[in-house]
Amino acid sequence: MFGFLLVMICNKSNYKLTILIKLVKLLLIGVFLILEFIEIEMLSNDRLSYRESHILLMPLIVFLILYRSKLTDLLLFLICVYGIYVFFDSTDKSYVTSMDITGNLQLHSFYGSLGGISRRIIIIYPLFFYLGTLIALSTAYCRGRLRAAHLNLVLIFCCLVIAGCQSQEKTAAIAFPEQDEIFKIWLRDTLDVIKKHPDRIGGGLVKSEVKIAEDSLLFDEIKTYEFNAGTETGNKEILNVIALLKDYDEVPKVDYQLSFVVQTSFSPSMVPQLKSDYLFELQNIIVRTVETISEYDYIRGRLSGKKVSPGRKDSNQKEGTYDFLWQGRKLVKRKK
Repeated sequence: MFGFLLVMICNKSNYKLTILIKLVKLLLIGVFLILEFIEIEMLSNDRLSYRESHILLMPLIVFLILYRSKLTDLLLFLICVYGIYVFFDSTDKSYVTSMDITGNLQLHSFYGSLGGISRRIIIIYPLFFYLGTLIALSTAYCRGRLRAAHLNLVLIFCCLVIAGCQSQEKTAAIAFPEQDEIFKIWLRDTLDVIKKHPDRIGGGLVKSEVKIAEDSLLFDEIKTYEFNAGTETGNKEILNVIALLKDYDEVPKVDYQLSFVVQTSFSPSMVPQLKSDYLFELQNIIVRTVETISEYDYIRGRLSGKKVSPGRKDSNQKEGTYDFLWQGRKLVKRKK
């Protein structure tokens, strides 16, 4: 009788574990599908290039999760190991890596409305997925041979060793509450400096403002610039935008007016040695001539396209939207 009850308890525990595993799989697949749809939407709106997207990696991971075999488990294991390595190796880099499956969400319009905790979850999600999947695969494979707890500790130790080997001078770490406090102190000191020495309007700068999130974990500095051709300027931001337009042969041969917005967003850093991280964005790049108005899309240091409209009612200029594509070193401007 006792043996029968023991078997029933074990079967019940195994049943609950099986249900839990299935629920976790469904949750992971749902997250990947949502991320896939978001990246497809960003690709369709030219806010993301195929090279920067993860639309092939995510379906591959879903396939490996659904169809279990020794080969698929091995491939998923290698992907997770490489994902953890890339995560720790890229903590001091400003670009989104090939394994950072949530990195492109930072370019989406809704990201700016998120709080500090939500942003941190998005940043740290790839590590949780890769590390958790790695532990789950290893535990399942070694069940009955090694104790799961010991194996998990070994895996976590290996991940920490990988992180430490990346740099002897820089320690990559997940953001802790102490980092939030360091950022708030930095923000308070920065605001004091801005109040004592505000930006001088002029020389191309026509507006300067700051925005602070309710939790004080996001600080946006927004500056609006205008420039008229034929005038001299030493403003670094204006010269950089003009140089960018020259790279795409988009500087008009006639008189023009250039306007744009520079937004620099500061948030708590995940690197203990830094007080803050920042994200630089160019917005609303517009070039106006007598005949045309050109509005440019800017993504990660490059122009992805433009929308052209007439500058006046009697203008012969027709409306049109163009994509800027680089084929090797050759720039192709394709009309949609």
